[in-house]
Amino acid sequence: MTTKRLNRRPPAPQVSVCGASADRATYFEALRRRLAIATLDRGEASGAEVGRLIERYFGGSAPDHLSTSGLEEIVQRFCFLTEPHCSACPLRYNCAHARRIKKSATENLTLADLFCGSGGLSLGFEQAGFVPVLALDNDYWSAFTYAYNRPDLPDWARIVCEDVADWNERAEVLTTPVDVLAGGVPCQSFSNANRQREVNDPRHNLFVQLFRTVDRVKPRVVLIENVSGFSQVSHSVEEHFRRHGFAARRVILDALDFGLPQRRKRLFFVGFSAAHFSDADARAQAFVGSMLACLREVPPTLREAVGDLPELVAQRISNRPDLESPETGLACQFHDLNSASAYVRAINGPRDRVAVFNHKARYNNDRDIRIFSLLKEGENSLSRSIRDIMPYSSRNHIFKDKYFKLRYDEPCRTITAHMRFDCNMYIHPTQARGLTVREAARVQGFPDDYVFAGTFQSLYRQVGNAVPPPLARNLASALRQLLSAQHD
Repeated sequence: MTTKRLNRRPPAPQVSVCGASADRATYFEALRRRLAIATLDRGEASGAEVGRLIERYFGGSAPDHLSTSGLEEIVQRFCFLTEPHCSACPLRYNCAHARRIKKSATENLTLADLFCGSGGLSLGFEQAGFVPVLALDNDYWSAFTYAYNRPDLPDWARIVCEDVADWNERAEVLTTPVDVLAGGVPCQSFSNANRQREVNDPRHNLFVQLFRTVDRVKPRVVLIENVSGFSQVSHSVEEHFRRHGFAARRVILDALDFGLPQRRKRLFFVGFSAAHFSDADARAQAFVGSMLACLREVPPTLREAVGDLPELVAQRISNRPDLESPETGLACQFHDLNSASAYVRAINGPRDRVAVFNHKARYNNDRDIRIFSLLKEGENSLSRSIRDIMPYSSRNHIFKDKYFKLRYDEPCRTITAHMRFDCNMYIHPTQARGLTVREAARVQGFPDDYVFAGTFQSLYRQVGNAVPPPLARNLASALRQLLSAQHD
């Protein structure tokens, strides 16, 4: 394939779905219009204050036509300070000043994230103190999303949109050692049914390429994530670990047990390098024990995850994802967290107000909206209430779950990439529409100002394929302790 070289710090998402533009001036104006905060005209503030804002956001080269109206709150709360409070600013990813503040790996452990997607696993590792050295994915919008949300990575960090085989072939040298190499590689080719086709299956090649990367960068730890059904081929995976000098263990973890509002079981393999640790096997076993001993929290409900977000109605105009309104949703808006649940406040950090992105309802036709309205919480396509209008009634044995209305006071059903086709199996409990990208992202544990870029289908796929950041943070914290522990 032709390599798509990605600007590691793109100026803004390039599609209207995200409520942004590739042009920073256009994006700035869009934020001003959408957020509609109090007015701050050039004549009402000192030139020094306005100049400071322009320097921070535009790097000192604001266009002549730029208006600074609508940013009073941001300026007063975050930009008048001698040392700007960038970590709490709701526009921290959209400011030239914040983008110049680089992370340092001097005292941090490092991560290489293959098949990184939109960056859920990396985000959890970053929250635990790791710095990404390499993030690689062959999907452009996933890599773009990953890059956009990390403006502060060191200059030596590489975010690449490319097939892993092509990257290995180019043999690009990483200038910083890798502590943990992680990858959610698709490995269905190792199933018993596919065993004879294993060598020729391209998915098997991806698995081989992951270990080729392991040989190249020589990490101290390798972490592999996949669906829980992958355990039936664990012998093949563990054999690869042994061949490449790693002592490995596996564990199935459920996101529900780590305080997330969904049941999401995933299989994790962890391998410690025998070249780095004389007690590699003991450390791998200790990792499994540490994860199984984690405090099992009472999972939050869907209401706790999304109940504070603005109510929306379904979009009624097809093929116009760029349209937005307060009724159907805004691509970007400020949102108070004072009444939000402990779960929402936890994933957003110590902030009482955030910029919420991607909370827009998708298009639905009249029939589906009618079905959404008639169904009660917990009901599906077999409900009597929709028998007369159910379009698949003659095939209920196949389409039993074509429609499903979520229950507000229970955890959500597992967020998956299938949402990219429609959200009929993720109907909001009280509003006649499917979950928005932001609501799905909240169930996954992403903070509200984590921007997802791309078409609607791409946005849902990115969220559905992600490793929940809070779960990844637990994984990273356990690995951090074991990487720092002295040999017994």
